[in-house]
Amino acid sequence: MAISRASSLIVIMVAVLGTSSMVLAATVLFPSRTIMNQGNIEIDAVGVGVYSDYGCERALSSIDWGFVEPGSSNEVVMYIRNEGSVSITLNMSVDDWEPDLASDHLTVSWDREGTELGVGSVARARITLVVDTAVSDVTNFSFDVTVTGFE
Repeated sequence: MAISRASSLIVIMVAVLGTSSMVLAATVLFPSRTIMNQGNIEIDAVGVGVYSDYGCERALSSIDWGFVEPGSSNEVVMYIRNEGSVSITLNMSVDDWEPDLASDHLTVSWDREGTELGVGSVARARITLVVDTAVSDVTNFSFDVTVTGFE
């Protein structure tokens, strides 16, 4: 009885050590820092139209960034049309971050800041999302982008 109990303990110890070793090896051999995110942007346009196509037939009201990873940079193309009666200068602002912490790790920019746009003109714009390599506490995010045309 004592031998079978000792044998059982040895088998259990070997099983526990083997499982621990496999978990440790998997962690070392397959390191991963991917953070799955579902990001959405609500777009509010003031004095301009924002579209997903050059023909300005499909209004763009949100962008789904999908899954992003630390250290990545993602771009989306959109088209801005001056729908007013005077020339405008384009401006973009970002606010209402959810969670607030996301603004410390995500940067949003575009390539049309300060661009003049004549009446009825369309400009192709790239909006870029850059994810900090050190992000770790953000699993989902959202923010608002406002595109404005100033006279």
